[in-house]
Formats: sequence, structure tokens, C-alpha cells
Amino acid sequence: MGTFSVDISKFINKTDQRANLILRKVAIDTYERVKLKTPVDTGQLRASWTVSLGGLPTSFNGSNTVIEMVEFGNNIYIATDKTYAPMLEYGLYPKPGGEKTIDGYSTQAPQGMVRITVKEMQAWLQQNLGRFE
Repeated sequence: MGTFSVDISKFINKTDQRANLILRKVAIDTYERVKLKTPVDTGQLRASWTVSLGGLPTSFNGSNTVIEMVEFGNNIYIATDKTYAPMLEYGLYPKPGGEKTIDGYSTQAPQGMVRITVKEMQAWLQQNLGRFE
């Protein structure tokens, strides 16, 4: 009896390319949502969010160009070097009150920026890609 084989390399290559496109879309959407949810006083925090691959960024210039190079399996980091970012994210203002804070939370981002974006993106993935689990 003979052998039967099928070359599935084209299918695998197309699937890998599709996975990379989806990953890039999720990464850019996550980056943009975090930036848009970031409260603005001077604009420094919003401008400092930077994307890197494989480890934390070494400079925080607001660049997201590495997303174009993302491939499935890469670790993607969206980070800032602004020391006050955790205060905005977790409502840790040491002197709560005033017109910019309520009970230690920013009035512009009372639920944070990153945590709420992660929840939104998880919901999006579940809705759009959950059927593949």
C-alpha cells in the first residue's frame, strides 16, 4: 500500500501570518486605549507610554513602532517611567481631595487606565476569538 501525505506548509504559514496580524491588532488597540484613558494634566504620562518586545523599554518616548514586528509568542510590554502612574492607576494620592481627585482617585480615571483596558481587551478576545478555545 502506498503512502498518503499532504503538504500543509502553506496552510501553516497562512495561519501564522493571521495569528501575527491578530496579535498586532490587539497590541495596538491595547496601547491606544491605555493612552486614551490616561488622564491629562501636563500630558507627560500620556506621551510616555512606550511599547517594547522582550523586556521593559529602555527609553520612554511614546513609541509603538515595534508592534509592526510582533510575532506570535513575543512578550509585549506597554510601560511608562512616570513614578506617579501607580497613583493614577490605583487611587493612591496621598492627599485625597481637591478638584482632581476624589478619595485618592483621579476624577479623570477613577478606575485606572491599564486595568480597565485589560478587562476590555479580555472581553473583546472572548467575544471574537473565544470560540477557538
